[in-house]
Amino acid sequence: MHNRGPKPDGDVSRQIVLRTARLILTPLTQVDEAEHARASGRRADAVRDTRAGEVQWREHGPWAIRDLCGEGFVGSAELRFAGDRIEGIDPDEVEAGWWVVEERRNQGIATEAMCVAIGDLWGRTDADRVTAYISEGQNEASRRVAAKLGFGARGPGRGRSGEPMTVYELRRDVWHHPKARANRLGRGRRLRARVGAEQHARATAATTAYKLGLFRGCASRRDRPMAKRWNP
Repeated sequence: MHNRGPKPDGDVSRQIVLRTARLILTPLTQVDEAEHARASGRRADAVRDTRAGEVQWREHGPWAIRDLCGEGFVGSAELRFAGDRIEGIDPDEVEAGWWVVEERRNQGIATEAMCVAIGDLWGRTDADRVTAYISEGQNEASRRVAAKLGFGARGPGRGRSGEPMTVYELRRDVWHHPKARANRLGRGRRLRARVGAEQHARATAATTAYKLGLFRGCASRRDRPMAKRWNP
């Protein structure tokens, strides 16, 4: 068994909030069902994921990903026991998965969210590895995320519906290797610099728009014909 359960710290699902440069992660529960359904466009999946999350969080579970800038629910970062029916992954191994709304893909959100979620998993549990499976075919984006997180291919397998896929695993010792830590720190610094630059650009644009508005307002008042003075 690769995970002996959480370290005793009470009801973790009520205690933990994870933050990154751009995101906030909270345990996925039934409270998130409506937002999940709107974001994913899959009502049945939202019901299943949020209700299962309530049970999974007795150990560790899926995270709701939200944008710190107030743009709402943008995806899910999942960490749970794999259970049965996955060929190539034992039922008691921790399985990782992720998805991001279409309009926010290719922005590094899945990598950013999973990085902090996996770091939390190492800190709260005795898990020595995390697994993932990625279907064959057009799924290059998920393979890039797995590679950035440090997952390596374990071998072929089959998903719950019998579909062919590749099993990946990330070991705790690989995650904590100095080179891997340096790579994560480097990505974090670049991300914070980019976020800072974007925030500065937005602030500059807002200030410019405000000043232009004032200028145009003054110009319109200056160009307005003077009202005739009334003399009794």
